Amino acid sequence: MTTKSAPQALLDAADAAGRISGRPELAPELVGAQRRILLAVEAHARRAHETIGSLPFGRIHGLLLYAVCRGYEAAYYWHTGGDYQVSTAGMFTGEAQCDVSDEMIAHVREIPLADELFEAFKKWAAGNAGTFTDGADPFEPLMDALGAAYRVAYAVGLRFLQPDGRWRAAPL
Repeated sequence: MTTKSAPQALLDAADAAGRISGRPELAPELVGAQRRILLAVEAHARRAHETIGSLPFGRIHGLLLYAVCRGYEAAYYWHTGGDYQVSTAGMFTGEAQCDVSDEMIAHVREIPLADELFEAFKKWAAGNAGTFTDGADPFEPLMDALGAAYRVAYAVGLRFLQPDGRWRAAPL
């Protein structure tokens, strides 16, 4: 087993691509929203796994895209103080919509963040194949990686929204 965790693999990939520097942290008022999003993702992913017997990489890519879009939205709604309503549409399909401004959409479309993070997760998974102990939850590293993807996207979104680098508190 590699010594690097799945989330660390994603953070390292985002750092190497120049998307972030350091470990991104959410505004404290967003931690609960992230938890609710990840719980919904986990419930849907477990049901999908039970239905088809596995969770193929195509679906994992869709989940990473979904987490990235939700991270961008979290940054946008935190920054603007708008009412953040999370959608579960497109969770597995790779067709997740980001409910942000047109300017932000134009900016984030130029960043292949979900693809970069997916490649990092895929590489991590290949390096850790067959290393889980009996009773280990195979969803744990995926959920941790999705949390990291959400935080990376949040940081990328804030960098766009607050180019001066100053964090301004905004109500959610």
